[in-house]
Amino acid sequence: MTYNVRSFRAGVTLALEAIAADGESTDVVALQEYGPPHRLRAFARALRMDWASSYAPFNRLRNAVLFRSPWRLVQADPHRLTKTPGQYRRGFVAARLAAPGAELTAVSLHLGLSERERPRHAGELLAVLGGGPGPLVLAGDFNEEPGGPAVRSLAGVFTACGESAAGEATFPAAEPARRIDDVLVRAVRILSCRVAASDAARRASDHRPLIADLELVPPPELVG
Repeated sequence: MTYNVRSFRAGVTLALEAIAADGESTDVVALQEYGPPHRLRAFARALRMDWASSYAPFNRLRNAVLFRSPWRLVQADPHRLTKTPGQYRRGFVAARLAAPGAELTAVSLHLGLSERERPRHAGELLAVLGGGPGPLVLAGDFNEEPGGPAVRSLAGVFTACGESAAGEATFPAAEPARRIDDVLVRAVRILSCRVAASDAARRASDHRPLIADLELVPPPELVG
């Protein structure tokens, strides 16, 4: 699941209601704009999940990856993207997770509002993550629809969940008209992808949660 929670301004409880149908079954959640750390902690505790985050003092736009057993955290790598004058500094957090017989890198990303900076930041992200091995899930708020230049450059390396979801819109939450949140994968099979449609999902944030059902692709040596 990926969800821009808008600093939980409408409350942690309403955000939990927005994902109630999927919250207990979702293994990994990518959050953007989680706001004060105590709100992230309350949200994660309610879901019985652990987390890795990009928290830093004076960093307003914080990302987090939440995960539950059987996944455990091996390493968390927060990355800051180059700052654009006049814009908030953006970044992402990559959580390397392990479970019995499986590994996964889960990334929570939030690209900027500036059309000029998004392609540059996509290039910086690819420089860090694009050539690595193993399953990877890149989830977040791209502030750009699938045809935009930044998303196109990422889609050249990853497979977008949006390609299998008939372009369901995620923003604005009250009456979605644009798909600017997505899940992109490498060495992972997308089984389905959907946007939450409850009344709580309409009111909890300015984005709708996006839920993807994924299956890890066995490495070549395991394919018979």
